[in-house]
Amino acid sequence: MMKATHVAAGIVISTMAAGITNTKLTVPFVAAAALGAVLPDADHPRTAIHRSLITIAAFAVGIYLLGIRDVTYTIAFYLAPVLVAAIISHHRGLTHSIAFAGLIAGLAISFKLQYGIDVVLPLTAGVISHLLMDCLTPHGCELLAPFSDKNFSLPITVTTGGPIDMLIGLACTIYLVNNYIYPITQLF
Repeated sequence: MMKATHVAAGIVISTMAAGITNTKLTVPFVAAAALGAVLPDADHPRTAIHRSLITIAAFAVGIYLLGIRDVTYTIAFYLAPVLVAAIISHHRGLTHSIAFAGLIAGLAISFKLQYGIDVVLPLTAGVISHLLMDCLTPHGCELLAPFSDKNFSLPITVTTGGPIDMLIGLACTIYLVNNYIYPITQLF
C-alpha cells in the first residue's frame, strides 16, 4: 500500500478504536496514529520514515556530543529498538510482525508512564492497520517474525499503487472528512 493509504487507514482504525473505548481525539492522538501507520516501513531505505529515523539518530548523537545527556537518553531509549528492528529486517519482515506491534505498544506504555502522554492506542492501532493493509498485497507480511519467515496474505489482494489501493485511501479520507472535518465546519 502507498504511504497516503496507510496514513488514512491508520487514522480511521485509530479513531474507530477511540470511539469504542471512549478515548478523546486530540492532535497528539491523530499524529501518533499517522506515525504508527508508517512506522513499519522503517525497514525500507527509500521511505521517508526510514530517512527520518536516521536523521533523528544523527541528531541524538550530535546533541550527546554537545553534552546534552537527558534528551539523548530519551531519544535513544525510544528510537534504538525501532532502528535495530528496521536495520536487521528486510522489507515486510520483522517490522511487519505482531512482535513489532508489541514492541511499539510497550514503548508507548513506557512513554505514557514517563511523560503522561497516552499514545498507546493510536500508535499501536496505526501499526496494526499497516500490517493488515500490507496483508492485502500479494507479498503479504511475515506476521510471526522473528519466529517464522512465512508470509501471510489475505485471500483478496491489492496491487500497491493500483486503483484499489487508491480507492481504499480515498474511502478512508472521505470517512475522516465526513466524520471529523465536516462537523467542525458546522460550528462556524
